Amino acid sequence: SICAQPRSDFARMPSPVFGAVGRGMQGSAGRGTRPMCPDSSCGCALLGCIFWAIPAMVCVPLATEAVVPDFHERAPVVEHSCAIVGVEFKEHYRYGYSKGKTRGTRTLRGWSPLLDVRIGGQDALQKATRYRDTEYVIHREITAEYVIPPMLEQVQVKEFVSRFPINSTIPCFQFDDAKVKWDQNPPTMSVGTYAFFVLAPLTACGAVTCFCCMRLCAWCDARSDQEQASLAAMSNSIELDMTSSSESP
Repeated sequence: SICAQPRSDFARMPSPVFGAVGRGMQGSAGRGTRPMCPDSSCGCALLGCIFWAIPAMVCVPLATEAVVPDFHERAPVVEHSCAIVGVEFKEHYRYGYSKGKTRGTRTLRGWSPLLDVRIGGQDALQKATRYRDTEYVIHREITAEYVIPPMLEQVQVKEFVSRFPINSTIPCFQFDDAKVKWDQNPPTMSVGTYAFFVLAPLTACGAVTCFCCMRLCAWCDARSDQEQASLAAMSNSIELDMTSSSESP
């Protein structure tokens, strides 16, 4: 633990923060007249930084896994007129373990539709999805008799095929990286993005608290050093006065 290291180790470190921490671990001697100063600079600094580190450790993965993808979905797009050439359905499976079986099982959970389109009469084919990166899945349906109809007999699949017939023209939207989607609206923001918006101000407040605690610890240690130097000077002065008075006739 950083608080368990001897003061001499901190004294050799170049950072003034470690110097303040090392001097603060010597206890509360000489600080009885200054109630604002903590008994331990190390404890004060760590307590202040905890208020910053905990939300920061949560905000970093939320920013990379939730906020950035959500904002990518809301990037500027260019609208085109696309001719539908074909429709594909990509299968999606879920994996798990059944009771009494050592090998994993694979279960079909739905289909992700893809459109083969030509943008503005171009010869090159493009794959169009509903969203930029977020997968849109049509989940399979099970009848009341626990029968799974074939894919083309699924209600949502039939509705999709009738909505996007081959050789029809639809508006499509292209991103800067050439990805194409057919839905103008982005997907709903994830829960992680909303959590990031709540925790980000707390992280900023924690950083300010950590900085203030560090400054307070350094100030208290500087005052402590000044008082010790003043006491040492007064002690030397008293000793000199006593010596001179004893030597006088």
